[in-house]
Amino acid sequence: MQEKTKKKRRIFISATLIMTVLLVGIIVANILVWQDHLGKRAEADTLTDKIAQVNQKIKEVPEPPDNLAAGLEAAQAELRAAETVIPAIINRNDVIDYIIDLADKCRVEAVPLIVEGWIPQNAGAPYSALKLNVTVTGSLAGVTSLISGLQDSQYKSLTITNLTITRQNQPGISSGFGDDTPVTVGMNIALYTSSPAT
Repeated sequence: MQEKTKKKRRIFISATLIMTVLLVGIIVANILVWQDHLGKRAEADTLTDKIAQVNQKIKEVPEPPDNLAAGLEAAQAELRAAETVIPAIINRNDVIDYIIDLADKCRVEAVPLIVEGWIPQNAGAPYSALKLNVTVTGSLAGVTSLISGLQDSQYKSLTITNLTITRQNQPGISSGFGDDTPVTVGMNIALYTSSPAT
């Protein structure tokens, strides 16, 4: 009987030991789970605080003005206007044809000669110039009309840099100047572009 009680005692001690180990294991597992949960909760609280700070900064950013689209449209209009004054590309043959056609309309004869092709004006300058010498013969009124036409031409960057007028001597014409006085005009013209053209 003693052996039976010893056996029972052993079984009881073994069962108690197993139960104790299981209970300790469950307690340790719960502690680890709670620590992980608390760590994640602290991390979530930190992230929540950061999100709140970002949201506060977003609220502090001023709203864009209502007229921003109008301002952009105005700036683009100014850019287009500037590009018409100093265009990027101009064909020099078109310029010569324009001068000859305008001279025909003004009933004078014009001979444009290119002196310098598209040459940058200054080191690092963002524009180039086409330089022409134009000899014009005809009446003073026709030449004046041609000069006005060139100044108001489709080429807004066209500039007359020098102008000389010589009266043609013809017998029987008085020494004064009038609209019908025949003249020869030498003009130096510069046409500017924002980049070299053809």
